[in-house]
Parts: sequence; C-alpha cells; structure tokens
Amino acid sequence: MTGPHKEIVKGCEFWMIPVEGGAFEMGSPDNDTEAASNEKPQHQVTISGFYIGKYPVTQAVWKAVMNGENPSRFQGDDRPVDQVSWDDAQEFIKRLNEVTNDTRPAGHFYRLPSEC
Repeated sequence: MTGPHKEIVKGCEFWMIPVEGGAFEMGSPDNDTEAASNEKPQHQVTISGFYIGKYPVTQAVWKAVMNGENPSRFQGDDRPVDQVSWDDAQEFIKRLNEVTNDTRPAGHFYRLPSEC
C-alpha cells in the first residue's frame, strides 16, 4: 500500500489513510465459559489492506457531493454530517464514486466499512 490519499470534491478535501492487512483470531476459545454460542468457534481471519477515512465525513464534504443537501441537525461545515440513514450513506457513496472517478486510485472504490 502507498501512503494517505487526499481527495478534493468541489474544493472540499478529505483524507483516506491506509490500514495494513493481517491476520487475527476472531471469536472466543472453547474454554471461555462466559462466551455466547454465537461467539464460537474461534477462527483465524485474514484481511487485505484497505483505506479508511481519516475523519468523519464533514457537512461540507457531504454538501459538495450531494449538491448542497444537508440533513444535519447540528449545522456547521466542519462538523460531522448527522441524521443520515443507511440509504442516505449508500447514495452518498454512489455519488462520491461518480465524482471521483478520475481522481481516486485506479481500482479503488468508496464503500462503507464492513466485515466483508
């Protein structure tokens, strides 16, 4: 992986930082008597490296991507966007990928973090 990636959308910048991949043990060992059954069996998980936003999405970035829309209750361009549903976040990511098609690293796409 390379270093951080700065993205600029309509004059608003945000940073994506690299997170190295690796392996770890997920779940509880068999001798953990306090673990729930859905926490077992313990198993090794390996993840590839990825990038993640260094900071929460600000209202300024949200407005730049969403053509001025701002659902936030606590207004302020430097504040994190709030009052956003999962569907709102998916639409934001769709539009973010469209407007950064020529500037984000080749083969990379924005999405919500997940276990997958």
